[in-house]
Amino acid sequence: MERRVVLDSALVISFAESIRLHALSPYKCSCEQALDVRALPRPARLDHCSLGDTLLRRRTRRYFEDRPLSAQQTADLLFYTAGPLFEEEHPVWGTVVKKCSPSPGARHPTELYCAIRGGGEAPGGLHHYCTRHHALALLAPEPPFDVTAFLSDVMAGQEWFTDAPLTCFMTCVRDRLAFKYGSARAYRVAHLDAGHCCQTFVLTATGLGLGASETAAFSDTAIERALGIDGVGEFVMYAAGAGHPRPHVTNQRTRLRLSEHPPAGASVGLPDT
Repeated sequence: MERRVVLDSALVISFAESIRLHALSPYKCSCEQALDVRALPRPARLDHCSLGDTLLRRRTRRYFEDRPLSAQQTADLLFYTAGPLFEEEHPVWGTVVKKCSPSPGARHPTELYCAIRGGGEAPGGLHHYCTRHHALALLAPEPPFDVTAFLSDVMAGQEWFTDAPLTCFMTCVRDRLAFKYGSARAYRVAHLDAGHCCQTFVLTATGLGLGASETAAFSDTAIERALGIDGVGEFVMYAAGAGHPRPHVTNQRTRLRLSEHPPAGASVGLPDT
């Protein structure tokens, strides 16, 4: 015998409103507590590079020139990785943000923090990228905070990050996912979201003529302590460095063989030495 359940429409609306009210904001703003806030330039269109060329040229780069990124390069790199394109008010899920990268349930739990070595238009130190204001919020200045020493200590012997003018730490704000995914799936899809963001980061860097490298090998606790996050409600997932690739780094891998399958006439990026 078929059983039918009739729901009171008022209860359905009340339930939806309750979820909406408890939905976490897709933004984390550290601007009011920051030591300094620098608005970034409006992002530029990346019309000078094609998708195909960018995909073929992307390689992990670990050798960088000793010069900082410009404010425009920093703005482009951070915006295309995590900046909002538009918002939508959903009747159940509240404010939903859309970005260049896909996100599980459109929750976008990934936040960006930047270790900038200084010497350029942005002050050296640790910054939070405020996506609401498209700005860098300074958390720890240099000096007294030593970015190079910090990266040397936390990046598990990967010394090329100490040479990168910008190293980006990608964290996960757990409850943005947990309030929609009420199981261990929240942690599974957190890895997907960080992967989407990091892929966008390295492709954007390549399109800008920069080099980039990425890793998940680092000292979680030390990084989280420096960023002022608790490692439970927000925890670090991924790291990527970017900078001007050092010229004349030649490939000496004698067993390297190019595939026969790339497009005719394509220029394929080769690994650094």
